[in-house]
Amino acid sequence: MQRDLVQQRGWIARQDFLDGVALGQIMPGPLALYPFLERWVAGDKREHHVRDRPRNAPARTAVGMAGVTFYGLLWLLGSNDLIASFLNIQLYWTTWFGRVAIFAGPVIAYLVTKLICLGLQRKDGDLLEHGVDTASSAACPAASSPRKPAR
Repeated sequence: MQRDLVQQRGWIARQDFLDGVALGQIMPGPLALYPFLERWVAGDKREHHVRDRPRNAPARTAVGMAGVTFYGLLWLLGSNDLIASFLNIQLYWTTWFGRVAIFAGPVIAYLVTKLICLGLQRKDGDLLEHGVDTASSAACPAASSPRKPAR
């Protein structure tokens, strides 16, 4: 791959290629360590399953969404020059958008996700407290009229 991209096609410099390979080799480590780090930071020693509802662990869900947002922004901003060209805007503006979004995006995603999870928990609590209305009753007009005494 290096021979093809660096030497034959000249699409990327050798050092940039090696940096990309090194980053790709490093990334699985933090992803594999995340559950253990999260357990240590949160102090949560309970057993967890794949089918746990995300709304029941709002902080964990929000951190995951912040990570997805961060990765998505990195992926998007990797082609900011193409985005600027396609949308016919200055590269300067896409670069500044990226600089702000890479920090603000995950924070906003964290807050929005946590609020959504807490709202869903509140809705579940109301549903458990009040139940579900399974039948509706309508007054029958004949039932409301006074009965005539039988003769």
